[in-house]
Amino acid sequence: MVNRVAVIFCVYLCAAHQVYSAILTNYKTEAGVISLLKMRAYFLFVDYDDDHILTHENCLRFLLIDDLNDDGEVTYEEVEKSHPNDTRIPSRIFHTWDANLDRVINNKDIVMLFEELPGSGNELDLQEILTIGSSRTNETTGPVMKIQSFVQAERDFLIIDENDDNILTKKEFQVEFKVADKNKDGKLEESEVRNMFPMRSTPPEKICPNIAVSCSVEDVMSLFDAADQNKDSQLSINEYIIHFGFLIKN
Repeated sequence: MVNRVAVIFCVYLCAAHQVYSAILTNYKTEAGVISLLKMRAYFLFVDYDDDHILTHENCLRFLLIDDLNDDGEVTYEEVEKSHPNDTRIPSRIFHTWDANLDRVINNKDIVMLFEELPGSGNELDLQEILTIGSSRTNETTGPVMKIQSFVQAERDFLIIDENDDNILTKKEFQVEFKVADKNKDGKLEESEVRNMFPMRSTPPEKICPNIAVSCSVEDVMSLFDAADQNKDSQLSINEYIIHFGFLIKN
């Protein structure tokens, strides 16, 4: 199971020498939200140190799951033995990661491939992974969302979720309302709505349709209820992204 998840992620990440140059000036800026959530899950799986950044060390660590003789390298034959039920996996992995085409994958190959990507050549963040993965796979499962909006919604959630349990409660949501209510009158003016953290990129009228009249805590909490798909009075990060990502205006 671990091997297969790592392999799926590696396939998503394969912006390697043959393909990457072709999409270098034609990045996708949006994709199906379900596909983006899957790619995010793979990103977190490989990000074993939980710093929300992938380095070549992260990727090498998971590729070496197939290093059956523990010599620090992965041969084509080792990958075949690790995945006997899917003959496509070895060719996909080596097509992506074997930078010098010697049928052996090691740290040198990972470094070479990362150097072909934009930026420092040493790390990739979530937005880069989603952009690369979407451009590489053409997968658009679910309603189409802007990648930038997806990432913004995820960042908002992680900051609002003060106890880092990946669940947003109504109480945590209400705290954001109180923080935004600068004059403490129990209502939000338009400027205060714009400063309410999870919605700072969202038009105020998307939060409070009657913003010209009033925006009470009840108005804001109705947005929470609309995002709560399974009606358990709390929001998972997936529920949050799916709902608020579409409200964000970039």
